[in-house]
Amino acid sequence: MLTNPTNRKKVLLCSPLSGNVGGISKWTKFILEYFNSHESCEITQYYTASETAYQHTSLVKRLFLGIFNYLPFILGLFKRISQSKFDIVHICSSGSIGLLRDWAVIKICRYYKVKTVIHFHHGRIPDDLAAKSWEWWLLKKVLQNVNAAIVLDIKSYSVLKLEQFCPIYLLPNPISIGVLDYISSAQRSAIKRVKRGILFAGHVVETKGIYELVGACKEIDDISLNIVGAITSEMREHLLQLAGPANKWLRFLGERDHQEVLDYMLCANIFVLPSYSEGFPNVILEAMACSTPIISTDVGALPEMLNHKGKNCGLIVPPKDKSSLKLAIIQLLNDDQLAKEMGDNSRQILLRNYTQDIIYKELLFIWKNLS
Repeated sequence: MLTNPTNRKKVLLCSPLSGNVGGISKWTKFILEYFNSHESCEITQYYTASETAYQHTSLVKRLFLGIFNYLPFILGLFKRISQSKFDIVHICSSGSIGLLRDWAVIKICRYYKVKTVIHFHHGRIPDDLAAKSWEWWLLKKVLQNVNAAIVLDIKSYSVLKLEQFCPIYLLPNPISIGVLDYISSAQRSAIKRVKRGILFAGHVVETKGIYELVGACKEIDDISLNIVGAITSEMREHLLQLAGPANKWLRFLGERDHQEVLDYMLCANIFVLPSYSEGFPNVILEAMACSTPIISTDVGALPEMLNHKGKNCGLIVPPKDKSSLKLAIIQLLNDDQLAKEMGDNSRQILLRNYTQDIIYKELLFIWKNLS
């Protein structure tokens, strides 16, 4: 139990719990499970809009769909806030057009004198500032009206601290207790690594660096690459053509049960996530929990996740750089000692920094110290 139950905060969590919204949905599930077993606060989850249709579409289409889908959300929020007494509204945001919704939510909360926290689950903020993009303009409007903001990576934290819009907090995502229990079970502990086995798990789309990954692996002898995740027939055909006729080393496993994905991580020699953009990916936390050495890109929170206070649990390469990715894969495949050291570091770093008890204690501190 984190705090005295007589001082409980009543929090409305505006965050998706289901649908194709990736890591935010998982984060929501984990936080609800955790705080339902504690008496430190009372959390009510609220979300009505689906973000599935916004991915990989034009700005005009995203704007139209956003306005169409967010109106019911705003009207429902008005009703919730006016009828129930909440201390805090915690808004999980993936940025982009969704910032219009976030701004409207914050304005409603200010009208009813409810404190607000905006929680950015992406790592684009430094790029938006550098480009002075329309997203940066919207983000400023949000930050000028909110009580506090949370970011996932040190680059975003440093940028926003300098701007001095509002109190800024750096808060990583935690690993699920259920994931740790599953990985630590006796049956899972007996799983053996597949020699020169490489794993990718996630949405099989261009922005995850999937073309660079298949292109790099094509040039490496005696490997197997398992790709786990939803994939369109068109993308599958493109990747098969890229791999060439002798592509028995490449396997598409499709969407799998979460526990199956963890089993594949435990089997893999290397987990690779060569994304162009990330926030604080849960899949990296899960690979760390599996003691699997990791190769990823210099985006979002990945650099600090994989190099924590001088301890490396993986290799970082530039995004969209097939040559660097290939060299990193070869390095870990050919250096068993380095791979084992990074895998061991991964697990230690995770348990010392990214458990739910550690992260949610910090979140509770943020909620209790809003001004």
